[in-house]
Amino acid sequence: MATPLGLAARLVGAILATYLLWVVARDRGIGESIASPTGGSRIGWPAEVLMAAGAAVVGYAAHGLGAPAEGPALASAAGFAIAALAVAPVATGHDVIRVGTGLLLLIDAALLVRGALGGTPGDVEQLVTAAMLIVLSGAVAALAANARADGSGGYAFSDPGRVRVRREPDAHPLDQT
Repeated sequence: MATPLGLAARLVGAILATYLLWVVARDRGIGESIASPTGGSRIGWPAEVLMAAGAAVVGYAAHGLGAPAEGPALASAAGFAIAALAVAPVATGHDVIRVGTGLLLLIDAALLVRGALGGTPGDVEQLVTAAMLIVLSGAVAALAANARADGSGGYAFSDPGRVRVRREPDAHPLDQT
């Protein structure tokens, strides 16, 4: 069973990671009425639901993977389902927010399968994984903010054929004399 310190670390880590992504997603540029959209699912939600359900069945059936498992079988099923949901954004995503969210889902899936195989993680492991999720979320937020500032009007990755918008320095102007 998880200790209160481990649960608190994971809860605070999840809140901070979510907040970092929310700040970037809600940020509006000057004159913009809504936040920049991200690319949606390329295969559609019915296919994603069926894929996740199938992966959950496989995860539940493969619990332990031939070795004695110390955690619950439902954690393995949830980990496999989340990993299946993360495949489409990581493989076909065309914007920073979508690919970054897919990578966060992959880490969460790995942590669930780890818990299913090895049992409840200790307090130090909980702290390290919370910090890892916060750092990854912060990196995704920074990349998304830079993608928006690029001038494309969205979170899309850089296009080599497009001319980048040149911005003035943020800190202080360069001395031209």
